[in-house]
Amino acid sequence: MKSQEEEFPIKFMCEIFGVSDSGYYAWRKRDNSQRESEELSLVRKIEEIHQGSGGSYGSPRILRVLKGMGESCNKTKVERLMKKNGIRAKAKRKFRVTTDSKHNLPVAPNILERNFSSEKPNQVWASDISVPQQVVQEMRVGPRSRFTGTGCKSPQAAWVKIPSRERCGKGAKKASDENQGGERQ
Repeated sequence: MKSQEEEFPIKFMCEIFGVSDSGYYAWRKRDNSQRESEELSLVRKIEEIHQGSGGSYGSPRILRVLKGMGESCNKTKVERLMKKNGIRAKAKRKFRVTTDSKHNLPVAPNILERNFSSEKPNQVWASDISVPQQVVQEMRVGPRSRFTGTGCKSPQAAWVKIPSRERCGKGAKKASDENQGGERQ
């Protein structure tokens, strides 16, 4: 009713809710009950513990810390107060396997055997590809094709001549242009 005071008269709202005007005003002047005060104090402690854990503690851990502080409460009460005040633990990310080593596909031989030195220039080159985080998030979420979307950057590839550490080129644009059919790179 208090939030609607400016739109509707108090007397009108009291009639609709079936309460007396004097009862409503007496309720507004009343202090919090002892239970409400205790719960408010407990909520403050819960918020402090939750923030102190970086948002990772849920109700079981918070309950253990509260009990360690000498607070008398139970799991149900902590869960109810956390839910009522929108306090939630951050869920851990599920581990995803990204490498499939158990396959029968041909594997390129390791010619360098981790020997990155060379006697002459242009004998040994190395390459790497990196995908910007924005692309990775879009790949997980978006219904769009693989490396497109608003404000999305394409993967970056680079080649380096090993002895001189000279960067030879940037092939991200070429690679994405060649991949018109939506195949995986």
